[in-house]
Amino acid sequence: NRLMKELPCVRLCELSSDDLATWRNTRLKTVSGPTVKREMNLLNQVFNVALREWGWLNTNPMTKIKKPEDSRPRRRGIPAAVIPDILSALSYQPEREVMLKKQEVAVAFLFAIETAMRLGEILALRKRDVDILNKVVTVADSKNKDTRKVPLSTMAIKLLRVLPLLYSGKQNTRIFTVQAGSASSIFRKAKNGIDGCDDLHFHDSRSEGLTRLSRKFSVIELARVVGHRSPASLMIYYAPSIEDLANKLD
Repeated sequence: NRLMKELPCVRLCELSSDDLATWRNTRLKTVSGPTVKREMNLLNQVFNVALREWGWLNTNPMTKIKKPEDSRPRRRGIPAAVIPDILSALSYQPEREVMLKKQEVAVAFLFAIETAMRLGEILALRKRDVDILNKVVTVADSKNKDTRKVPLSTMAIKLLRVLPLLYSGKQNTRIFTVQAGSASSIFRKAKNGIDGCDDLHFHDSRSEGLTRLSRKFSVIELARVVGHRSPASLMIYYAPSIEDLANKLD
């Protein structure tokens, strides 16, 4: 509906590359380049269907339009010194059964650092997805729609064990009760006022987790663990010093 309001009110076959360039430039004044690029990709698919399947177009007007460049990937680590303060603000006590939703957020935060899983993936976990014996969880609702298994460290297993719903309810029961929107809001309130956390987001726990796991797994192994289809996107997390590499030669 928004795109219909922003694009010229003309027949599809009359929509020009100039019209799309004007829309792109206007849109870039209010949102980021990657957002506009995603919207352009959506329109491009629509035009391709109109061209190839419906016969409504002779050419795709989007093919002549330059897309905005991707922004540099955000790589924001989490200093070890601020983690206790965040956990304290969330009333979390290690290995104590959680009773409050903010305590669930603390568990999810630490679990994300251990596994590099996304917040939505963590909160969507159900009892049937957790295999403590084999030390894995199954992620069925991932961002790219692929099902994958994530290995669990000893710490990750300890974190799951404090969730009451892991031991009660049916196999289809979600083991976290907090919703993703509420979890993000709770986390924002908890980190406010903590030195060094002004620009910290919950999603940075995934970045921190990727950095830590990159010290243990090869890039191919890490891609499988975190669900990246292209290992190249993970290369920013591999930053060994030349001295470390030199030591591997002997």
